[in-house]
Amino acid sequence: MDHTAAASYGKLMWLTADTLTITQSNKLFIYDSNTNQWTQGTNLPAALGALTANFINVTLYVVGGVDPEKKLASTLAYDPATDKWTEKAPMSTARHGLAAVSLVTRYVIGGGPQPGGSAGSLNEIFHVNGGR
Repeated sequence: MDHTAAASYGKLMWLTADTLTITQSNKLFIYDSNTNQWTQGTNLPAALGALTANFINVTLYVVGGVDPEKKLASTLAYDPATDKWTEKAPMSTARHGLAAVSLVTRYVIGGGPQPGGSAGSLNEIFHVNGGR
C-alpha cells in the first residue's frame, strides 16, 4: 500500500485510500481487533491518496491529499454509526503528504511537500464545532 491514512478508535482501526498501484482510491477498510476481521465501509466521495486521518470524539476526519489531478484542501468527516461521509470546511491551503494530530475538539494539521520537494512549514487548526 502507498499513501494510505490510518486511524484507530477503541478496538477498531480505519484504513483509507488503499493505493496498491500508486493510484488513488476511495476505499475505507475497517479492522476489528476483537474478531480479527476486515470489513469495508462506505467509500469516500472521491478517490484520494497522500492524505491524513484522525478521530475527534467518534468521528473520523480525513484531510487533504491528492486526487488524480491536483493537491486537495478538503476535509471529510465519517460517522461510523451511520456509515456516511460529510464534507466539512476545507483547509486554507491544498496539500498532500501531511501530518495531523487530534486534540480534544481540534485537528492540528502541518507539513506537506512544496514545489521542488522542500518541506512545508504551514500549520492549520480545524475546530470541529466551528470550522477553521
